Amino acid sequence: MKFEELYPNAKYTDEIQFEGSFLIKGDDRQKCWNCGEFTIWIDVLFEAYLCSEECERQKWREYFDAERKAGAIES
Repeated sequence: MKFEELYPNAKYTDEIQFEGSFLIKGDDRQKCWNCGEFTIWIDVLFEAYLCSEECERQKWREYFDAERKAGAIES
C-alpha cells in the first residue's frame, strides 16, 4: 500500500515509524528508489525516496543482501 494512503493526515513535521524505518514527507516529489513512481516520502535511514510498503521492504532486502555479501551478517 502507498504511504500516501497509509498516512493521509501526516504533516511535514511528522516522523512516521514503519517497520523499523523512519519516514518523513519531503518538499517535492521525486522518483521512488524502487519502482520509479513519484513520491514525497523519504526513508530517513536510507536517505531514499520510497513510495510504499512494498518498496520499503525491497530496500531492506537489498540492504540485508549487501550485508550478507560483505560478510557482516551470517546467512
